[in-house]
Amino acid sequence: MMKACWLLAGWIFFTIGIVGIYLPVLPTTPFLILTSYCFSKGSNRLHRWILSLPAVGPVISDWEEHGTIRLRAKTFATTIIVAFLLYLYLLLDVSIAVKTIVSCMMYLSLIYIWTRPSKARSSNGHVEPSPHHLV
Repeated sequence: MMKACWLLAGWIFFTIGIVGIYLPVLPTTPFLILTSYCFSKGSNRLHRWILSLPAVGPVISDWEEHGTIRLRAKTFATTIIVAFLLYLYLLLDVSIAVKTIVSCMMYLSLIYIWTRPSKARSSNGHVEPSPHHLV
């Protein structure tokens, strides 16, 4: 019964993570990390599957193994968030309350992302943990 609950939670988080790809208000990576965790509790096969996905597997592995977020992923997330905020403020006709709430959520997401350790690419091409906390 517990494995079924873990699998259900994993699929829910996976779905939210996929929606987050298209809605910058929802962060994708945390939901995919939760997906991986739930799958690891419910099904080794599904856990291996999510880790094998080229687009998200390496990011999840970095987090599971080292608690790091690649600099490229941080930069990409920042670019998407800033672009969405510009769109929100310049092109959408919504209340200042909505703009403020969304901006705060995005700002907190950026703080979280940029306060996690990074992984930097070494001279031999391997990805290694950065010696600096805020790279």
